[in-house]
Amino acid sequence: MRAHYIEVNNNDKKKKHLYICNGAAYSFYDYQLDLISALLRSNFRVTLIQYDYFISDLFLKYINDFKKDSNFNFLSVQQLVNFSSHRSLIEIIKKFNLDKPDLIILTSDTTIFSRYLINYAKNNDIEIGLLQQTFLDISLLNKEVSLRNNNLNKKREKSRKKNKLLLCHKLINKYKSFKNKPKELILSMRKLIIYKIRKYLSISLNFYIYPFILRKKFFVRNNFDKYTFCAGRVDFVMCQKQGDIDILKKFITKKSKYYLISNKKKTKPIKSKSKSALFILGCIYRELDEEAISYLNQIGSFLKVNNMIDAIDLRLHPRMDPGLKWPNLLKSRLERSSIKVNILRAEEVPLIDICGSYAGIVSSFTSSLKICEQNSDKFIVCVLNVSGKRKLYKEEAWMLGPNSGINIIDCGDKLSNSIFERKNNVSEAVKIDHLIPKKLSNIL
Repeated sequence: MRAHYIEVNNNDKKKKHLYICNGAAYSFYDYQLDLISALLRSNFRVTLIQYDYFISDLFLKYINDFKKDSNFNFLSVQQLVNFSSHRSLIEIIKKFNLDKPDLIILTSDTTIFSRYLINYAKNNDIEIGLLQQTFLDISLLNKEVSLRNNNLNKKREKSRKKNKLLLCHKLINKYKSFKNKPKELILSMRKLIIYKIRKYLSISLNFYIYPFILRKKFFVRNNFDKYTFCAGRVDFVMCQKQGDIDILKKFITKKSKYYLISNKKKTKPIKSKSKSALFILGCIYRELDEEAISYLNQIGSFLKVNNMIDAIDLRLHPRMDPGLKWPNLLKSRLERSSIKVNILRAEEVPLIDICGSYAGIVSSFTSSLKICEQNSDKFIVCVLNVSGKRKLYKEEAWMLGPNSGINIIDCGDKLSNSIFERKNNVSEAVKIDHLIPKKLSNIL
């Protein structure tokens, strides 16, 4: 996908200019779309820098509509996987000097893509901020849990030991299966060693060697890079939960300024579905296990029997393998309970546009819950351990972060009407499409 450049006249250059960056294109609708629209309506200039990752026809439709506005510019950046891709990004950054931004917003300060942009911003004295789109990293949340509650910490320690024992048991069984098969054991160890080598080689090339060749610069990593969101390199951070802000201040940095933001859509939902529930499901690379399918079916039947819904939309993750059979299996089971079921692909319509129209939302563990919590006033239930990751780790309630306005149940829990009641979580937040225009206006 080619970058869209427009010639800028002197009058346009006097307008305040935001550069906003995005990773996966499917997150654009829920986080950047309304902000860009609001800025263009207020006659600000906006350049969207989009990582070339899961770009859909729906995304291109919005971009083509924005291109009709002379204040909008679009740049597509290819994934940084080799020297050529690094060099291409450098060429794009060089053109920034022809039309400098007044403010840059990223979604992470730990990626190699963001490190180049942070380096540019620091060299040109440009303010740079972070927009949170996902839950905080599990290991970072666990540090907060450990400090906050000793009893809960003991439970966490017990759970962690159990997970370690399960892993050891798995490794022992794997070793036993290879005991009389030395060739297979060697091949397995070889795969592990190759993986480790490739990982460290990738870090060396992308953060140190390529940047030094192109920019005479090492992008040194710190202890916070492992948390994948904020490592203390930006001027301000925008979060959707006060609890997340408190954790970042405590464990990452107090130097950055923090804003509690709201991402609530101004317009009403497209169409009311007062007798329908939205199931947001995210097992994307493997078949969902029988226990999870049965429990999701049980939830659907419970909602139907208690006259809460008569239809369900199953919303699948945009990266889901289309060859997986479990969505149709779940659909057929729900239909046996006389529930009308429709399977939605995430790229068909933005979640932020539809989540408020349903009688309620049932979701696996996913950051999409952040959008639902702010844009729906109906029940929102997160079902742990139905995302297909049960064999990797056990999902627990604290992983959703503190002060959640979401009802949380585990796969297999007994169902009751109280679970499907809205849990209110009131917080003082500033709307992002108010905060950013104000920041731009205050820049001299």
